[in-house]
Amino acid sequence: MSRDTWGGDANRPMSMNRWMYVEGNPVNLTDPTGKFPTWCQSMPNKALYEACVDNHYGIEPISYFKMGEYVTGSQGCYEGPKRYRATGYLEGAEWWVAWKRMGRELVYDFARMERAKFEFGGWGINDAADLGTGLSWYGGYIMGLRSDKSLAESYLGESRSLQIGSSVDLGIGVGGGVGGFYSVGDKMLRGVTWYVGGSVSADVFEVGDINADISLMYSYIPYTTKPYVLADKTVDWGGLLSDIMSGDNTVWGIHVPLPDSTDLHVKANSSVMTASRAYAAFLAMRGVKAYMEIQPED
Repeated sequence: MSRDTWGGDANRPMSMNRWMYVEGNPVNLTDPTGKFPTWCQSMPNKALYEACVDNHYGIEPISYFKMGEYVTGSQGCYEGPKRYRATGYLEGAEWWVAWKRMGRELVYDFARMERAKFEFGGWGINDAADLGTGLSWYGGYIMGLRSDKSLAESYLGESRSLQIGSSVDLGIGVGGGVGGFYSVGDKMLRGVTWYVGGSVSADVFEVGDINADISLMYSYIPYTTKPYVLADKTVDWGGLLSDIMSGDNTVWGIHVPLPDSTDLHVKANSSVMTASRAYAAFLAMRGVKAYMEIQPED
């Protein structure tokens, strides 16, 4: 037996007693980790209860038009939401030739606590009229991944994206910028990205980049799936953070096919990538906290 690690809420005196379980109401309330926001139980309806819980954990409802749908119980005894949306992280590499786009992404899902690689292709246009070829590496943060769908189910499908950046370009150029994307099939699945890359194009000189793409995430690579939920429903958060920060299985870098059918992978690294992964690790820990304390249903 030990004291609650949460110090309590001064507006609710009973929560300040760190030896008391769920404010003295164990018949109606549970709190496996001692950190669930029990004050949300006082909300007058399920929708406001879910809004309170979502705000505490940094998650989203499955639909803002159906707040409270996945909450059970009644006032003072609410449980859930048993289904919700959370964030994720991606690292990608894209190659373009004229209007053609193709590439790979490594995606971490902090709603389901898993990761996988995907392949994509599509079409786009940029301010160089796409007369050339180029390669870029990018990272980003995803919003709207569902706890009730596998990463493969959530992420496959058509998306639209727009990137804006700057470059130093004299036919051969290098540059970087930021962008955003959303899923055509699920508008709540969206994200923000940053990129760095190089190109050989028809541009004689430019300092600005604009690129608009329509992409289809068409292939999920099953053998790359890695779950972080253990048999006892806890999360291997140490392994998750280690994989993110070390760039385990990343697509950033150069892949050189070898005669023995393996790849030599030279990883790319920079302070920008380290900063990107550090923020992803912060999001991952928020996701772990929500997963462990809510215990969502599939």
